[in-house]
Amino acid sequence: MSNPFLCLCLNTYIEESQLTTGFLSSYPGVPVWVTEYALDNDTLTNTQSFFNQTAEYFDSLNQTTRYSYFGAFRSDVSNVGPNAAMLTQNGKLTDIGSWYLGGAATNNIPSLTGAAPREIVNFGIVAALAAFAGFLVL
Repeated sequence: MSNPFLCLCLNTYIEESQLTTGFLSSYPGVPVWVTEYALDNDTLTNTQSFFNQTAEYFDSLNQTTRYSYFGAFRSDVSNVGPNAAMLTQNGKLTDIGSWYLGGAATNNIPSLTGAAPREIVNFGIVAALAAFAGFLVL
């Protein structure tokens, strides 16, 4: 019998070793899209290490064909802790945000406090989303 799955989508907040021994081994040969993953509410050092290790790990697996880190928000509004965010409280890329986009470390430290006024910042977010939506229409 052929495999009935085109691919499996997975949101995960578990270590990569648990992913391999658990989920992936249950569905051998089925492409997996990790649609959301992060290390929640941990130190900055641990969170950055987790990001780098899991990105390298996912890249090494033939079965994992797509993955997306959960953290495309400002650190001061993060529901998984400020250190998982791709943006600081003022909208600058964190190291994780830059690495996710293929860049170098920024040394911008995420924080729960000290955000810029939302009226100023939200316009930039709206403009970026509008540009992205326009790209999708093309």
